Order: sequence, then C-alpha cells, then structure tokens
Amino acid sequence: MSTVSITKTIPVAASYDVVVCGGGPSGFIGAIAAARKGAKVALIERYGFLGGMATAGLVAPISEFCYNGELVVGGIPWEFARRLESEGGASIEYPLGSVCFDPENYKLLAQQMLLEAGVTPYYHAYLSDCVMEEASITHVVFESKGGTAALAGRYFLDCTGDGDLSCLASVPMQVFPAPSQPASLCFCLGGIDATAIPNIRHEKQGVNYHIES
Repeated sequence: MSTVSITKTIPVAASYDVVVCGGGPSGFIGAIAAARKGAKVALIERYGFLGGMATAGLVAPISEFCYNGELVVGGIPWEFARRLESEGGASIEYPLGSVCFDPENYKLLAQQMLLEAGVTPYYHAYLSDCVMEEASITHVVFESKGGTAALAGRYFLDCTGDGDLSCLASVPMQVFPAPSQPASLCFCLGGIDATAIPNIRHEKQGVNYHIES
C-alpha cells in the first residue's frame, strides 16, 4: 500500500477553558456542570443532536436513580430527568427511579439546557486529532462541512464513548480479555396498551423483565 504525506495549516476556531468531546449523557451534563461554575465551555458532537446512544441508538430507559427506595443519583442528571418528565417527554417509574423517555424530547431538552448554561456546541464535528505539548493536550482537531479546524483549551473531557481523544493522546488502554458485549437491537413501539402486559416495567430492583404466572 502506498502512502502520501500531507502538511496543512489548521485554523484555531476559538479558545475555551473546557472542551468536551462527545455529546452523550456524560458529555452534555459535564459541559453544563463546567459552564455553571463559570467556565467558558465548548462541546464537539459528531451528530446534529445530543444524547449519544440514548437518542441515536434508542437505548432506554435511563436506569435506576434510586436504590432501596432512596435517591442515590442526583445533581444535573436528576434535574434533567425531572424536567424531562415535567415537560411531557418522560415517565419516571418508582421505586427504582428508572426513566422511560421520548428520544426527540430528550434531544430538545438536552440542547436547551446546554444553551441555557452558555455552552457553545459544535455539531456535525468529528474529532480527528489532537495537538500536544509534552504530556498535555493543547488543542483538539475536528472535521466538519466547513473543513478542518481546531479548538484550544485548558481542560479536555473525553466523552466520546470509545476513548477517542485518549487514544489520540496515546493514553495507555486496558484490553479486556473477555469478548465485548454484542450489539443490541433497539426499536420504538407504539399503538399498544402497555397496561395489558403484566409487569413488563422497570420497577423491581435487579429484575428488568418479570411476568407472574
């Protein structure tokens, strides 16, 4: 296989205190948290919406905010869940606090909270490289319809889901000996009477699917 060597100058689009790579649950919530503390924050997302596999892959519900009847996960994630429910985009099932949601409402509220916090989103932006000085990242490079660009930052959060930024920065990775979990088949189902199906809920601790005979 032949190779080519290309050198090009990449424009730095802006400089931030915190640059978050990935707009899934950890990404947009981490960006909101940093912005609420007064940081200037950017978020790079490869798709045109937030939510990661929750919205792009229909991975639901958001499981178990509660344990033994007590709320154990709070903060911005619980704020998001409660607000999503209040706006008609989710249903919180107790006592576990699992959240069934509409993916389109999820996308809308995630973006709304991100913008309310003052975060600058970069959508349709695919992380492709990073620039380092010694052992520290100084810039991340992304590709978009506008071409190649970079963002400077003081701190960088790798919320890509696959550790993309960590890999680009040559962070040592742990390889698990066991096979990875196979892909799940997710879908949306409507037009049925869910109450007619006994106990297919997320209401029993440690049990996801339970039918009493």
